[in-house]
Amino acid sequence: TTASYFNTSNLATTGSVAFTGNQIVTGSTRGNVTALSITSNTASIDLSVGNFFTLQLVSGSNTYINPSNILPGQTSILTLSTTGSATVSWPSSVKQPSGSAYVPTTTTGVDIVTLASVNTSSLYVVSVKNMI
Repeated sequence: TTASYFNTSNLATTGSVAFTGNQIVTGSTRGNVTALSITSNTASIDLSVGNFFTLQLVSGSNTYINPSNILPGQTSILTLSTTGSATVSWPSSVKQPSGSAYVPTTTTGVDIVTLASVNTSSLYVVSVKNMI
């Protein structure tokens, strides 16, 4: 006889949950989208609050994108709305492909930056520019 301990059709949790072993998810999963703001030319990304972020760049300005609370095994998506001649810079903890560092689209558009981590000290960047 298989025991049913609780109904999982509407299970909600608060805080963190850790699973051990393989997980199978049928259906979709999703996360909250967090809008970032720029203060003193810096956009801070707290990676402990989610995996999906948006940021509107300012034309003619360099925005320093500063990630914190890097979690091992995390992948995060940053959607950048670009405008004209905006540029971005990153701390040394953000690693980019040699010779092809991310430069925002120089027109009004949308770029996607993926940030992946395998430890708590580095993020690896892959970008797709000018989504249409």
